[in-house]
Amino acid sequence: MEESALNLAIYLTATFAAAMVTGLVGFAFGLVAAAAWLHILSPLQTATLIMSFGLVVQGFSVWKLRQALRWQRLWPFLVGAAIGLPLGVAVLRYTNPGYVRIGVGIVLILFSLYSLVRPTLKPVSSGGALADAGVGFANGILGAITGLAGILTTIWCGVRGWPRDEQRAARLRGDPGYLAMGKAMKIDIAAMPIGAKPPGFTEGLTGQGDPVRWQVLADDSAPGGRVIAETSRDTADYRFPICVCDDVTAKDVAVSVRFKAVAGEVDQAAGLIVRAQDHMNFYVARANALEGNVRLYKVNDGVRRQIAGRNIEVPSDAWQSLRLEVAGDTLTVAFNGERVIATRDTTFPQAGKVGLWTKADSLTHFADLEIDPSPADVAGGHHV
Repeated sequence: MEESALNLAIYLTATFAAAMVTGLVGFAFGLVAAAAWLHILSPLQTATLIMSFGLVVQGFSVWKLRQALRWQRLWPFLVGAAIGLPLGVAVLRYTNPGYVRIGVGIVLILFSLYSLVRPTLKPVSSGGALADAGVGFANGILGAITGLAGILTTIWCGVRGWPRDEQRAARLRGDPGYLAMGKAMKIDIAAMPIGAKPPGFTEGLTGQGDPVRWQVLADDSAPGGRVIAETSRDTADYRFPICVCDDVTAKDVAVSVRFKAVAGEVDQAAGLIVRAQDHMNFYVARANALEGNVRLYKVNDGVRRQIAGRNIEVPSDAWQSLRLEVAGDTLTVAFNGERVIATRDTTFPQAGKVGLWTKADSLTHFADLEIDPSPADVAGGHHV
């Protein structure tokens, strides 16, 4: 009787701790729970509970973020996991619980060391979908035995050199119980190769002028020492380079960024776009250091029209923050943490892409780009 009460206390404490960690960081339920559950439950019971709790905890997010899934990237991980999962279940039926505890402990230690060191490796582009399916296969086996299927995909996506938002998506894709992206996604600019076009982004141009050139640049003043910038420096006035995130399509979304207006004779602007249907149709909020204002525009068939604005000092060569949120027909813009615009517009009611925007010859450094495709979680009841 006393042993049963102790086991129940361990189970409830571990479950509470795992749920609390998941609420704080958005993942790691299985990592925390397994550390205690394997001492009182069989491997089969532990793996089943991790998957079941995971489906409950993440199920709501799966539905709300369904538009963010990219099936062309999902299928190799999913097919591999579907093949590996039955094999892992078969192994689990005949595995000694002590061996599983030791194995999970080794995996957790190695993964913790990898996460702490985060070695810089040359990105691996070979293998394609077959290599991704192989990782999915291994995840299926590991997930069936332990419920911890996201570890291998996390490491693999780092080896691939994918930005952090794609890594989170792939980690969840490789786990049969977590087929959705995380909540807020901070783009890992520090992991992008200097001089290259930002991986995972597509560049475009609204208006006139030469082709755009978005690049990753070194900037010691930025977090991680790297930034994204449009570097063509064309002086055509009606020229608006854009750079959209490939993996996010959202209706209700909040996008934030830190920026530094470095140079520009015609303009020194930094902007965020949401609900982009293409390079000619989207909402954009921008701050302008030369004009000293923050404005919200809609670009419809390539024609830019102001919705709202506010005059405010925007210093050059200083890091500042800009945030644009859209929920239903409500658009809100914040500058340096202060809400400066709140208005309504119905021009683009459908989901679209999000990304960065500049004007003319602006040389603007962008850092700490964060995308939340489910602002209802933090903004009080808006609906995706």
